[in-house]
Amino acid sequence: MAARNAKSAAESMQQDSSPYEVYFDIDMEQAMFHVVVLFIAYIVTLPIGIERSKTGSGLGLRTVSLVSITCCAYVLMAISLFDDEQAQSKFFYGILTGIGFIGGGALFKSKEGVRGTASAASVWAAAAIGISVGLAMLEIAIILSVSTTIMLTAFSRPNRDSDISPDTNKDNNTGPST
Repeated sequence: MAARNAKSAAESMQQDSSPYEVYFDIDMEQAMFHVVVLFIAYIVTLPIGIERSKTGSGLGLRTVSLVSITCCAYVLMAISLFDDEQAQSKFFYGILTGIGFIGGGALFKSKEGVRGTASAASVWAAAAIGISVGLAMLEIAIILSVSTTIMLTAFSRPNRDSDISPDTNKDNNTGPST
C-alpha cells in the first residue's frame, strides 16, 4: 500500500508543475500508524535501557532506545518503498552491518581482557527488537526484551566482566560491569 503511494507520488510529481505539492502530501493515517509502531519499539526496549543506565555502562536508555526505534523506522521504510523481497533484504543487510559497527564501538580491549560484551549484545538485542516491531512480530520483540533484561540483571557480575579472568581482576577493576 505504501509502496504504491510512493510510486503514485513519483508519477504525480512528474505530471504536476510543483514537486512540493506531492512531497508534502502526508497521509495522516499512515503517519499515526508509524508513530504508534515506533513508540512500541521504544517502550519494549525501555527495560534494557534502564538496566544499562543503572549499571553505568557506556550504553544507556538513550542509545538503546535510539537503536531500536531507528531500526524499526528503517524496516518501515523498506517495506513501504520496496515490493521486491530481495530489495528489502538488502536494506535489512545494511541495518545489520551498521549495528555491528555500533556494537563494535562498545567493546574495549585491554591487558586485562575485553570489556563491553554485554553492552554490545544489548545493542544487537535492541536492533532485533526494533526490527521485530517493524515487521509486526511483537511476540519476538517482547520475548527478546524480557529475556535480555533478565539476563542482564540476574546474571550480572558487579565487580568483573565475564571476559576478564578472575586472576587479573582482583584489585584493578573499579569500573562498572557491562
